[in-house]
Amino acid sequence: MNLNMKLSATVLCSSLISTVVGFYLGHSSTTTTPAVPSSPAVVQSDTTINTCSDPNISAITLAENKPDLTTPIPKPEVEAQTSEVTEPPKALMAKDLFGQLEEALNQPSPYAESIQSALQAQLLYEMSHNPAALKWAITQFKNGLNTETGQILGALLGVIQDPEVEAASLELVEGSTSEEKIAGLELMARLGIYGEKQRGHVIKLLSSTANKNVMGAALYALPKHPASPQETTQIINTLKPLTQNDDPELRRRAMIAVANWANDRENLDPVVDALQDNSADVRAGAAFALAQSRYSDQSVASALADLVKNDDEDWVVREIAWQALADLPMSETHYKVFEKFQAELDASAEVETASTTEPVAP
Repeated sequence: MNLNMKLSATVLCSSLISTVVGFYLGHSSTTTTPAVPSSPAVVQSDTTINTCSDPNISAITLAENKPDLTTPIPKPEVEAQTSEVTEPPKALMAKDLFGQLEEALNQPSPYAESIQSALQAQLLYEMSHNPAALKWAITQFKNGLNTETGQILGALLGVIQDPEVEAASLELVEGSTSEEKIAGLELMARLGIYGEKQRGHVIKLLSSTANKNVMGAALYALPKHPASPQETTQIINTLKPLTQNDDPELRRRAMIAVANWANDRENLDPVVDALQDNSADVRAGAAFALAQSRYSDQSVASALADLVKNDDEDWVVREIAWQALADLPMSETHYKVFEKFQAELDASAEVETASTTEPVAP
């Protein structure tokens, strides 16, 4: 009987020890705690047997070592894997639209023009309402003056009346390269800012540069606007030498500028003389300029009438001179020249109409 009780106690003790060890091993395999060296194998000695031989002692010993299952087992600390959330850049929308515009320009399609127009409208809205987007666009424009997208940005900036854009135009005009100066002058012209500060930059360039493209852009950026008599004289004296430039396009633009700024009949002399220029474009430009001037008189009307009645003159030049003559007070002689050329225009229109409506033979 005693032998059976001892054997039963030994079996019970071994079973309980296996259960506890299994619990710990199972718990350690399901947690993320660092692995620890395994405990030495339990060797069942006579002492163990003797200790467990008494059921009461075994129960007390296991109760003392058994973990408290009512207390939650602390989970291992896991490093937080939260990613930092940053605020999107305020110019992100403009950058995205600009990227789409570049892609549309590089991948033509049947709807390319409509897509580009829509993107430009969205980009213009963003630039007009978002200071960060405007600042980004100005920087992008400066960095891509010779690119197609850069030129598009320049055109969009030209309709935004903002001190930042005005400052950018002046900065470019003062730049070291001709590309910068031209871009600044064109932007200034689009903005329509004709203050004394801007005008001073334009006059300085016209007086100092030899680059024809820069001079042409400067003339484009110098439309008529209020100025003192002294400043007007300075501007005209700056423009007159350009009417003798060897480049026909510069001469043409200079003629128009002189006529715009002329404050008396004498200042129109270079423009009237240009009606005899060897370039048809310059003659046409001079005729157009004279029609815009407030100081054209009968002598100017006579010069235009001579151009109109010259059958050897280029037809387009004659027509422009005829249109200019219509805006001036005419003498009886001038009016007869005007009427004669009008009859020629009407006859030419009838011939053209007849040629386009003539039925085609089957």
